[in-house]
Amino acid sequence: MNFIDKHWDSPIFVFLRRNYLSRVLRRIFFEIQMFFYVLQNSLIVLLFRRLKGKTSVPVSQAPLLWRIKGAQFNNADGLKNFLLKENLRFEEGGNTIYLPPQKGLQSLLWEMVRFYPDDAGFKILKDFQSPENSRYVGRGNYVSQGDCYIRRVMTGNIKDQINAANVLALFGFGPSLYDVAEIRTDTAKLTCFVVQHVSGKEPTPDDHAEFIKRLKTFVNDGTVALVPPEELNFKDFSPPDCNRNLIKQDSTGKLLYVDFQQFVVRNKKRMINEFLSVTKKDFHFGDTRLIRTNKYLYQSIPGSTNIGKRDIDKRWATINKLLKEKEIVVSNRLVLDVGCNAGMILGSALAEGALWGLGWDKPNVVHQAGRLNTLLGNTRVSFFPAVLSESYPLSKDIPERFASLLGESVVFYLAVWKHFGFMRDLVSLPWKVLVFEGHDGDTFTTLKDKLEQMQSKWNCRIIAKSEIRDGDCGIRPLVVFGRL
Repeated sequence: MNFIDKHWDSPIFVFLRRNYLSRVLRRIFFEIQMFFYVLQNSLIVLLFRRLKGKTSVPVSQAPLLWRIKGAQFNNADGLKNFLLKENLRFEEGGNTIYLPPQKGLQSLLWEMVRFYPDDAGFKILKDFQSPENSRYVGRGNYVSQGDCYIRRVMTGNIKDQINAANVLALFGFGPSLYDVAEIRTDTAKLTCFVVQHVSGKEPTPDDHAEFIKRLKTFVNDGTVALVPPEELNFKDFSPPDCNRNLIKQDSTGKLLYVDFQQFVVRNKKRMINEFLSVTKKDFHFGDTRLIRTNKYLYQSIPGSTNIGKRDIDKRWATINKLLKEKEIVVSNRLVLDVGCNAGMILGSALAEGALWGLGWDKPNVVHQAGRLNTLLGNTRVSFFPAVLSESYPLSKDIPERFASLLGESVVFYLAVWKHFGFMRDLVSLPWKVLVFEGHDGDTFTTLKDKLEQMQSKWNCRIIAKSEIRDGDCGIRPLVVFGRL
């Protein structure tokens, strides 16, 4: 104590008193403020779930891995210096470094840039870790954010951020999220949000007021909650441009909020069930069952209490087991699903690490499938409205950027042949593997001639056979065709 008394007014103690002690007091204040905010907004259960690392409906899409050779940096300052050296434009935020679309990106991330849509921007987290371990908000310079533990917990992990970004996009508040990927250099691992770049202008005060009014309704109806205890008075919602987060898009005139770290999805499972209660008539296919008086889902949906005619977990397990027995994996492959319904086979393939999923079905079906998969977190998927027939040209829908991937692609042709036959475009389309499923009543004997015709016309051979039964369906033939 004598030492402290003696040096109390010395420069070092003055510094500690003014900085360290004030920082501790501010930290305590922010933690208490945040805790009461969580209580008042009925977020305490969500807080405990996030403390345990749990989400009600986890995002299952596996992140892709992209490598950059020759890059030597292992922190945010090193990355900025590297980008400056490469003459690349970027914008720095509190937690991210954002690279907008630009020609020079192809020299740095050639394969990655070519893989995503032309309007993709790349938001790299300053927390240099892989997506499984990274956090959007680290211990930054902003005391109200980086040094508040409860606030960091409520902001959540990468899967929580994916949920927030997708819900904002689904309801028209934010741009599309194309993917969350891992970038690996010689010296570092990075988490990258691949987002739709928004080109536009600063909104007017009236634009801002309109957006805040819509956002307030969105929050009040219980779909999302805000992370900041200041709520809409927080600086990132201030007029006219929400601290550069609100942009009036040139192409559409829409007001889009380009950040998502300030939002929490309250109850994703409830959102899924509410969505399906309205759209299940679009996803219903085939006859109704005596024990199910109303039209019901064709495919079961993760996180839903609605019953599906097909049990997607059992169906995928059977298909995937048959593929793996022949050492065929869907990871790092393009996958196509003809007659995709809600797209759950594509979602299962994405969980195994498929590069991208392409699905075709009726216009009303794929419209809702796109919205559903956004809600589920399946972002590496594209749906095409089509009146399918033997003559329908699948190839015209496939984006040019996927042309080089078709040679190793996997096609799913599941319980569709009685509806539109055997598509002629599958003769010239350069797929590698095709998984065929018959209908109720089909057997290998009744399909013998058809299977021989497929091998002849599609220039392939049968490499595996089995039977499948799930949900309300009877036993069906399951065949895997391969091309040498």
